[in-house]
Amino acid sequence: MLQIAIVEDEKSYRDLLESYLNQYAKEHFLEIHTVFFEDGDEIIESYKCEYDIILMDIMMQFMDGMTAAETIRKQDEEVIIIFITNMINYAIKGYKVAAFDYILKPITYYALEKSLDRALVKVTDRETRKYININVQGGIQKLALTEICYIESQAHYLTFYTQKGQFKTYMRIKDIEAELPGEMYYRINKGLIVNLRYVEGMNESDCIIENEKLPISRAKKKEFMEKLNAYINSH
Repeated sequence: MLQIAIVEDEKSYRDLLESYLNQYAKEHFLEIHTVFFEDGDEIIESYKCEYDIILMDIMMQFMDGMTAAETIRKQDEEVIIIFITNMINYAIKGYKVAAFDYILKPITYYALEKSLDRALVKVTDRETRKYININVQGGIQKLALTEICYIESQAHYLTFYTQKGQFKTYMRIKDIEAELPGEMYYRINKGLIVNLRYVEGMNESDCIIENEKLPISRAKKKEFMEKLNAYINSH
C-alpha cells in the first residue's frame, strides 16, 4: 500500500488532490492510504518515517512547506516530497530539501499523474532495500541496512555507526540483532555487530571497518571468517 500525506491549507485543493489520487489508484490498480494535514506545523508535530510520498503546498499560514520539508529531512532522507505551488521560482530553494518535483496550481490530473508515475519508480527501487526505524532524541530515524557500518552496545544504549553519521538509541543488542539479516551482519563479540560489506581487513584479533579496529572474540573468530567468506563469495 502506498502511503501519501497531503499538506495543504485550502480545502478545495485537498479535496481535488484526494479525488485525483482515487482516480490514479483505480487506473493503476494501486492501494493508496492518504493522510491530510492543513499546515506544515501539523505534519512535523509528531512526524514518523511512514510516508512514501508527501504532496506539500509551499504557501501556508503557520509554517510554509519549505520550512516543514527542512525539518522532515532531518529525520527522513527517503520520503519523496512533491511541492504544490503557484510560483516556479521556488524550484531553486527546493534543492536544499531534495524536492522530487513541483506541480503548479491550478493542479491538473495529467500533471499529478506524470509526477506520481516517476515517483513510483523511485518508491519501487527503494523497496528493494530494507530499512529499520530507531528511536532517537527528538524523534525517529530511518536507517538503510546497507548504510550501517557497525553497531556498538554500551550501558543499554546502542550507537549506530553509519555512512551518514552516528545515531544513539535505548535498545538491547539482542533485539536489534533479531531484526538484521544474518547473511549481512554478524555479532563479533558481546557488544559489537558488524556489517560484513564494510569489513576492510583483519589482524589476529580485530576486524577493521572505517579505519576502526573492532575486537573479535576468540570463540567467534572461526564462524566470523566463514560468514565473511560466504558474504564475499556471494557478492
